Amino acid sequence: MDSVLKVDNVAIVKLANAYQVALQIPAKILCYHLNINAKILTAYVKVQNLLIVIFAQLVIVQSIICVKVPLNYQSQFKINHALYMNQNQIHAYLITQMFQIKQEI
Repeated sequence: MDSVLKVDNVAIVKLANAYQVALQIPAKILCYHLNINAKILTAYVKVQNLLIVIFAQLVIVQSIICVKVPLNYQSQFKINHALYMNQNQIHAYLITQMFQIKQEI
């Protein structure tokens, strides 16, 4: 079962907290960006010296832009690709598995 959250700081904090739980280390939200046409939320979360990019799919519920956050966080996290930059640059992780959205009825 998924929970639907209005896209605001609370929703982004919940996403960041999900990563914090999955990675077992504190996370801090840097910024986030909504692409309404593609229905994708991109959030940038700093975890120690790593930058994690979170992709989550958006859904419109009664004219409110929302993001679906899986309740079972840990099973949702698969870091499939890691890009290591120079030592002075931050390590960037690309999360390739997006949160699934069930069809709204």
